[in-house]
Amino acid sequence: LQSRTQKLELGMTKDRVIRTMGGKHTTVGAREDSASRRLEVLRFEDAKTGEVLVYLRDGKLVQWGDVRVLENMPQ
Repeated sequence: LQSRTQKLELGMTKDRVIRTMGGKHTTVGAREDSASRRLEVLRFEDAKTGEVLVYLRDGKLVQWGDVRVLENMPQ
């Protein structure tokens, strides 16, 4: 998973993110914000390296990372 996350770039399309990460994922959250933007969270899991959460806004990558890293990230 970590070698694949190094290929991610902010602004990538959802389809490109899924192809880059290997395709196997779970949608763990989705909503529309007050500005009518669609927000989605995808989870990619690997038995050896854990999980990576990928955040999309209107189908574009805006954030990704290990859950522990994201929990400690400044606002």
